[in-house]
Amino acid sequence: MAGTALFSHNSELAKELLTVARLLDTEVKVLSINDEPQAELMAGLGANVFQISNEVSKWDTGATAATIVSAARVLGVNTIILSSDRRGKELAGRVAQKFGAGCLTDIKAVHVTSVNFECERNAFGGATLANQVITSENKVMAISPR
Repeated sequence: MAGTALFSHNSELAKELLTVARLLDTEVKVLSINDEPQAELMAGLGANVFQISNEVSKWDTGATAATIVSAARVLGVNTIILSSDRRGKELAGRVAQKFGAGCLTDIKAVHVTSVNFECERNAFGGATLANQVITSENKVMAISPR
């Protein structure tokens, strides 16, 4: 499997995503867009950080999605992990469309198999759990906080 990139505007959620990404048995790259304190924090945790400085406002999800996809292509990753908060869910859809990727949001757990990542999500309005797999080569996963 190719590498994994992760991104969150929130540093605490980025730390949680790093924990999940390290379970996937791929090379993990943390994207930090216009956030030097976050880049320093993640580097301090031993993460491979790619700091991106541009004129993109953090509130412009379209431009942020384009920046994430551009970085993912340059870095050669095929999996992008985002936080499944309000902004992250919107980013997930935009990133998946631009990246030509399958997408799942509100993921509660990720189980690594020999061929796929099985994502555990609520189904039927939270009445049960479902294990789902993104079958496309490129993947976007939005992980629920905590």
